[in-house]
Amino acid sequence: MSFIGTQQKCKACAKTVYPVEELSADGVAYHKSCFKCSHCKGTLKLSNYSSMEGVLYCKPHFEQLFKETGNFNKNFQSPAKSAEKLTPELTRSPSKAVGMFSGTQEKCATCGKTAYPLEKVTVESQTYHKSCFKCSHGGCPITPSNYAALEGILYCKHHFSQLFKEKGSYNHLIKSATIKRAAASVSLNENTLSLLIIQLTGPILESLSKTNYTPPESPSALSVKSALESYLSFNTTPNLQNFTLAIALILSSSSPPPSPHQSLSWIPNHLRIAATSALEDFSREYIAVFGDENSKTIGGYFGISGEAKRLVLEVMLDAVPLLKERIKESSIGKGDENDEVLASSARVPVGYAIMAAYQFRWFVTQVEYPHLGKFCNLVIPCALTALDHWSPEGQGMISFIHLAQNVNAAELDLYKDVILDACCQNIASSDEIWHLVVEMSVLLVSSIQRTNPRSPWVERMLNEMLSHLDRQPRNKERCIAWLKFIEPLFNVAGLVLLAHFRRIFPLFFKWMHSDSDEIVLLVLKRVHTVIRLTWIRNTPCIERLVDELVVLYEEAALKRSREEIRTYVLQILTVLQQCKGMQFEAAWDKHRDDPNLTTPGAWLSGRNTLNLIAVGAGQLEQSNHQTSTEPLPTQ
Repeated sequence: MSFIGTQQKCKACAKTVYPVEELSADGVAYHKSCFKCSHCKGTLKLSNYSSMEGVLYCKPHFEQLFKETGNFNKNFQSPAKSAEKLTPELTRSPSKAVGMFSGTQEKCATCGKTAYPLEKVTVESQTYHKSCFKCSHGGCPITPSNYAALEGILYCKHHFSQLFKEKGSYNHLIKSATIKRAAASVSLNENTLSLLIIQLTGPILESLSKTNYTPPESPSALSVKSALESYLSFNTTPNLQNFTLAIALILSSSSPPPSPHQSLSWIPNHLRIAATSALEDFSREYIAVFGDENSKTIGGYFGISGEAKRLVLEVMLDAVPLLKERIKESSIGKGDENDEVLASSARVPVGYAIMAAYQFRWFVTQVEYPHLGKFCNLVIPCALTALDHWSPEGQGMISFIHLAQNVNAAELDLYKDVILDACCQNIASSDEIWHLVVEMSVLLVSSIQRTNPRSPWVERMLNEMLSHLDRQPRNKERCIAWLKFIEPLFNVAGLVLLAHFRRIFPLFFKWMHSDSDEIVLLVLKRVHTVIRLTWIRNTPCIERLVDELVVLYEEAALKRSREEIRTYVLQILTVLQQCKGMQFEAAWDKHRDDPNLTTPGAWLSGRNTLNLIAVGAGQLEQSNHQTSTEPLPTQ
């Protein structure tokens, strides 16, 4: 019996080919199961195969090889080799049970999720879900026998040919494939960060659940604790913006004066510590993953130090417009028709606006000079909305104070008139936030109008403040706030202060005899500033000023700060003597023989005068530096 068939070997696998399983092509024998495309491993037929140098291809991939390389002398680019295994393979063969579940180890090349045996398709050593195995250009369904692939991106035969004809090459497809792979990498990184957010919110939610909280009595009022829980409870994919807004709300409860709003006063310190820790941990990971991408997104601002601040800067771009709308929802304004007053607060609880204002203030104060100036167009509209809101909260003012201290005049120029008008409108405010109004107004006008002492804004600002003080001259809190922060505005006004002497000095004379040592010392410092800037020219205040200073010198014997007060009085008297000459001597003559004024008389007669001026000027310079806050210089 003859066994001729056993002498033939399969071209593909080199094993014996028996007659029952033999298939001959171009005079070469193959097993029917080995007669496959060398690129896609799809089974071939004698009617649809192509061959080059003994290598089999299906017709679609044979054509693709020519279009990709321009000839048939090269093979397809081989897929990237897998990384070397770090541990040696087990020598024991796997059990049947392991083999049954081996499919769960494979991931879909498109979506990155597990591809189980019943739903997977394998081509070119890559595994796909059947639902994911489709043309990336048109979404067309494809099969292993009619697909094309370039740089790991799938196409149907029709679109692959069409895209080649559009450009005459595949260069644009290779570039597109590179972008898609980068996007897939970002998607995987985002999944990692999403899991990290869930992990980090756990301790915060646990701490929040243990914190005592009394809900508001009104059923329509906002429950801040519920709002925090909604920010941190992720029903679907974790949201970076909500996570950061929750952190901002918690950390903003440690507000600078005035004290936090009652709706936030319940937040304990241990909750703020947990929020701070979560922010630091997440921002460290976020910058490590997306650092390069973020540096391109925000241009030249990548030089910000600290991962948390860089993360805040990214989230601000989307969060600030959202917070602006939230504040505006409960504002009061005028409608277009008949100037009717519209109070949307009847529909939206004011608690949402207060919460958004605190979050906004926290975002703004995390960014400093010189980076904050680049975001004025984003920050200032929201700050103005917070400033105009009817609720008596100072978060918009604190935001503007931070802006004035970290932004130069050129960056504020676009909004200067709107900002200064808002400052003037807010001068008539409640006692709790008046110190913020004064500090904000003085810093902004002295920054924007630094070189224009005759600006109508300088005059209007002074008149508004003096009118307000005239109505309440005995209000100590307002007096201290004004005296403490007004110095930069005096420096801008300069000689223009002469036009306001009739309103300024009567207030000075009243405050000089206050029972508060702090007020007396602040008044003396501001009097010295006025004398230095104006040289007290052409004014009838000299005689009254000398009399009031003499009385204050005698009253100082009963005050705790008597030495400091008397030093300032002597220094001011000496400067008056030098700048006014005969007019001062005429005013001093009536006090020259007073036995209680022997020390001032000795100083004014010329003994140790220079020493007094040096000592007094040094003290005033040091105190002025401590009590005045200057805005950034104009650039």
